[in-house]
Amino acid sequence: MLLHLSIHNFALIEKADLDFTSGFTVLSGETGAGKSILIEALGLMVGEKANTDIVRHGFKEAVVEGVFQVSAELKELLETMGLDEGNELIIRRHVALEGRSKIFANGKSLTLSQLQEIGPLLIDISGQHENQVLLNPKNYISILDKTALSLNAPSKKEISYESILENYRETYSRYTAQKKEVEKLYQMAREKGDKFEFLKFQLQELDKAGNIDIEEEDKLLIEKKRVKNAEALHQLVSNALTLTSRDDGALGQVGEASKNMGKASQMDESLNSFVARLDALRSELEEIVGDIESYSDKLSIDPARLDVIESRLYLLFDLKRKYGPTLEDVVRRHEEVKKQIGAMENSDDVIREAEKTLQALQKELIQKAALLTASRKKLAQAFEKQIQSELKDLAMPQVKFSIHFDADVTDVNRFTADGADSIRFLLSANPGEPLKPIAAIASGGELSRILLAVKKVLTSSSKTVTFIFDEIDTGIGGAVAATVGLKLKQIAKDSQVLVVTHLPQVASLADHHFSIEKQFLKDSSKTLIRILAANEREEEIARMLGGLNITDKTRAHARDMLKTGRNFL
Repeated sequence: MLLHLSIHNFALIEKADLDFTSGFTVLSGETGAGKSILIEALGLMVGEKANTDIVRHGFKEAVVEGVFQVSAELKELLETMGLDEGNELIIRRHVALEGRSKIFANGKSLTLSQLQEIGPLLIDISGQHENQVLLNPKNYISILDKTALSLNAPSKKEISYESILENYRETYSRYTAQKKEVEKLYQMAREKGDKFEFLKFQLQELDKAGNIDIEEEDKLLIEKKRVKNAEALHQLVSNALTLTSRDDGALGQVGEASKNMGKASQMDESLNSFVARLDALRSELEEIVGDIESYSDKLSIDPARLDVIESRLYLLFDLKRKYGPTLEDVVRRHEEVKKQIGAMENSDDVIREAEKTLQALQKELIQKAALLTASRKKLAQAFEKQIQSELKDLAMPQVKFSIHFDADVTDVNRFTADGADSIRFLLSANPGEPLKPIAAIASGGELSRILLAVKKVLTSSSKTVTFIFDEIDTGIGGAVAATVGLKLKQIAKDSQVLVVTHLPQVASLADHHFSIEKQFLKDSSKTLIRILAANEREEEIARMLGGLNITDKTRAHARDMLKTGRNFL
């Protein structure tokens, strides 16, 4: 339930702090006073997208904050989002003129999609043109499914309608996914000829390259440099061996030095450390000479090897150009080509298995669609009676309301996520008239009453606790307006109801009354919203009755209407 609404710098509303309670609340005012602005601000609380145009001229941002009493259903959802912080939920939206707008819930940042998930449990807004949804048959399944859940509570042995619908949708999702997979396999089979030959050519080319090491190119470049400089390397290595040889080279000289120091150490023991160091140096030189000799023995001058290396490097470069940019990509592509060829070679078997799975799913889907249709028809009968009863209360005593089904549970091509059904809402407003589609015969006032009847049925199952009706009484007046007001008051017994209205017959039945006025200043204008006291309500009802010409007689009439309204409390 909405407890408080705070609005700052929102279009014509400079500042408004409004407290709300349970029951039936009306909001009234002259055309253009700003009633639609208030509804737009409330829309932000349920996740409607914000337009920067709503920021009041001269300010950088608009802020709307709503405080809501948390219902049990809402509490459960908030717990999953980590937002459960007691019995109240505070939603605040900042709409910036420049930069990013922000959303907060109990002080924590919230995404628009998260708010849109919470929104339906906060407020249900019926806008001025919502009765137009009754003119489009595409909306009927959704309307029926939403309201039908309240009309046929299953026994413990029965499966609920909600479960039947959910089971069907889950199977429909699997069926459509499998159907796409089969179509993909067929497409691959049609393209198999040319693509298969192309893949075989790629495989031959990659196979011809043999096993490719992703570090092979670097190793070949090192070897190429060595082979290309083999003669110079041979000369330099030979020179190094001569200089370090065991005879006249460094190794022989270190050996002689070691012998001399050994003799000297016999005369002076302090020279022993030099002997040890010279011996270690000689051992290190011997190892170095051995390694150089081993390298020299392996070093070969082979111009033909250079050609082999360059040919291999060119092949690797060409493969990288085609399948790269890296050798790792080339190796990966090799594996992919082998898998694709294997899949194509086994495509007939794969298609047969996929078709078999699809046929099984189709059979399951048809069974669940038939169960859904049967359940929906059963619930539709209860829905028809309920709507017809509500419409009689709304001054349509001779009305007949019927739901016509067009369903073929064998033609899966007609199935949607909502089942196999196509339905029409039919109406006969007067005795002797045949049932016809609502769009063909219903007037604006009748559409408003039908929508109100649907909302009345919806409230018995809805988890929403606040309903907002923006001029749902459009196109009606007189006694019919009073019956609409009574129906709204009836809804308000179980839910909080806020109604924007121009009709005194509706406003006089309310528990609470807000006035919306436009105030003109020197260089600007602003909208003021305030709760009316008892004597002010009388004046506002009189204005709604008499317009500019408010007389004592008009005020007396308003007083009588308010008195009558209190009798329905």
